[in-house]
Amino acid sequence: MRKRLFNYTIPEIYYDISNWPDLDISHLSESDQQTFICRKNAITLYLTTDLSIKEICLRYNITSSSLYSLLDHCFMLQKSGIIYGFAALIPRHRRKKGNMKFNKLIQANTNFEAYLLNKFEKKSFKKLKILHEEFLRFLVKNGVSTSDYPFTLCDNGYKALTRYYNEWKMDQHATKLNNLKIAHKDSYPIYSTRSLEEVEVDGHRIDAYFITEFQTPSGTWREAIIERPWLLCAIDRSSRCILGYHLVLKSAYDADDVISCIEKAIIPQEYVLHNPYFKNLLQGGLPNTVFEDAQYALFDELYLDNALAHLANHTIDTFVKRLGIKLCFGKVAEPTRRGIIERFFQTLEENSFHALPSTTGYNKEDKRRTSPEKNAKKYQISVNDLEDILQLTIFHYNVKSHQSLFGNTPLEDFKQKFEGMLQSYLPMELRTGEYFHIKIDKRKVISNSTKDNYLHINYSGAKYTNERLSKDIPLKGKLLTLQINRLDLRIITAFYPNGQLYGELIVEKKWRSRKHSLKERQIINKLSKTGTLSIYNSSNIIENYDHYLLNQRKPDKRTGTKIAQRNLDITQESTLTNQNRESTVHKKIPDPVELTKTRRKPFKIKSINL
Repeated sequence: MRKRLFNYTIPEIYYDISNWPDLDISHLSESDQQTFICRKNAITLYLTTDLSIKEICLRYNITSSSLYSLLDHCFMLQKSGIIYGFAALIPRHRRKKGNMKFNKLIQANTNFEAYLLNKFEKKSFKKLKILHEEFLRFLVKNGVSTSDYPFTLCDNGYKALTRYYNEWKMDQHATKLNNLKIAHKDSYPIYSTRSLEEVEVDGHRIDAYFITEFQTPSGTWREAIIERPWLLCAIDRSSRCILGYHLVLKSAYDADDVISCIEKAIIPQEYVLHNPYFKNLLQGGLPNTVFEDAQYALFDELYLDNALAHLANHTIDTFVKRLGIKLCFGKVAEPTRRGIIERFFQTLEENSFHALPSTTGYNKEDKRRTSPEKNAKKYQISVNDLEDILQLTIFHYNVKSHQSLFGNTPLEDFKQKFEGMLQSYLPMELRTGEYFHIKIDKRKVISNSTKDNYLHINYSGAKYTNERLSKDIPLKGKLLTLQINRLDLRIITAFYPNGQLYGELIVEKKWRSRKHSLKERQIINKLSKTGTLSIYNSSNIIENYDHYLLNQRKPDKRTGTKIAQRNLDITQESTLTNQNRESTVHKKIPDPVELTKTRRKPFKIKSINL
């Protein structure tokens, strides 16, 4: 222990940072969160390692005086006897309350404090105004002059008494919660001991900029900076193994992106490296690509935060009703229950993106941040490089020794805890992945005119029909139930109101040129309403939208992100060959009875030898 720590008069348990109070920083802005993380890491290194002060200060770009000042603030005691801990590291955090005069008043005479605490504990007052009047009379009886505080204030100290009462209530509530935590600390294990029992999911915005290259309709090659992308990850709590990940090229991820991340964690995917040089460096993998028995295995519980994408109805319906997964948004008074995945994101950044010339660092003051946008263009750091770096880093993380696993790798630990356990699997009809993104809606069958020609339905600004529906006159005016794939709106499956299948409806020709999502359709319709893009007399709306993006004189980051997402969709669609589709459809179906038995066969490891 460092010599400076002997100067503090605090309980010994607080020298161990694992005993410090929990803290939620989700309400802070992005810059404040980055500042807090830098300060927290510096304090953690100071208390848990023997690194020199100079090395710690250089690493996190702070001065030694600031480090000592932050340490003093962390060890300050609150009224309840608990230290401020990491809460003192929040930017612009006030550690001293603005109730100093009132506190001096009640501390001047022990009878004043005893009188108030007795009233608070017995709750012998209906309103604070009544208690305030009684307290003023009590002060006069005990020798306080009417020319002294609090009688000199316009409200006679009523607001100060209210603040004092609210602080007392908060301290009482915190004491009860801490006693409850201590009582149950040893009663239950922190994390599960079985693979896929508890899984954490969260999103992280990557600390780097990238470019996308595209060809304009005239044949000119151009490049544009994209917004900082998002990474969604699913990690197993017991084995620390990354189960799946999803790259999001948007300003914010939505419900479809969260579902895509879980889909990739359950259904095996094919991962391809763009740079052939990286193939020699690739090792490891994800559990559903390494272990045959882990394919299509479902989780028991999924831990998320309160992001809008996680609370969306589509997300909850998919996970709970279709997959039968229990969703946990954190326990009461413990908002930071997803520490494992947050720690992984920090490891990911330090081992990969913070080493790039285009990194943004933790914040604007980070020394590693040196014109990230210019460097992204200068060194041609593209979206393909981003995908390769993610694949290499995540796969390598799964085969690297982990301290919390006693030297085992996450894949080794996953195998040991998964083998021989009873496991539930994804139903056969859901294994194509299409039903993860299905939306149910209803539309009325209409015609172009009163002559009952070309019967169709309208959905999101486009007409859908087929050869049967266009001539089915008795169906005019009736409702059809629709199954809509939110990621591909070219085909919609229609059902009668009684649930009987009617058939697949195809969108009109001008919307068919390539795969597009519901979100992209809504963007096109919005551009049409504002007059930016004309679609009514167009023979190929999707092509017109692509030309609108590609012909921008100076594409901003948002436009560059849309172009990058378009290129990514086209690449993924072209790599989906007929051979892959047939292998998914004609995959050997295991006996349902065998799936319910406890596994006793050894694992067949595909890509690495554990």
